[in-house]
Amino acid sequence: MCFAFALVVRKDRLVGIATAYMGGKGETSDPRASPLLAPEGDSYRLPPTLVHVCKNELLLDDSLILGEYCKNAGTDITVKPFDQALHGWHTYFPLMPIAEQALGEMVAFLRSKLFPGDAPAPAAPEMS
Repeated sequence: MCFAFALVVRKDRLVGIATAYMGGKGETSDPRASPLLAPEGDSYRLPPTLVHVCKNELLLDDSLILGEYCKNAGTDITVKPFDQALHGWHTYFPLMPIAEQALGEMVAFLRSKLFPGDAPAPAAPEMS
């Protein structure tokens, strides 16, 4: 594990989000609020999955563990860590070139799974 840090996502905020998600009922340690707490096995059999994560964010370790658990369960999963990004950077398109790159990868991934054998999606246009 690399014990990443994040400036945007903090543990206390994540616990608050999990508590709100659970509607104030149940524990945030419930696997329905925190799927990585589920035992390895069928819980991690997912459709083809692409995970983008920053190399410097709090969720990096969780993303890598999710990738490992899913692969062990037979899921076709790709975990792609990015440099020079922040949590939720995809929403900063077109302000951040790395967001454009990530969105292009998402399109290519989806196209390869939805339309196997088709030509790859064209590259995103260059930002001016």
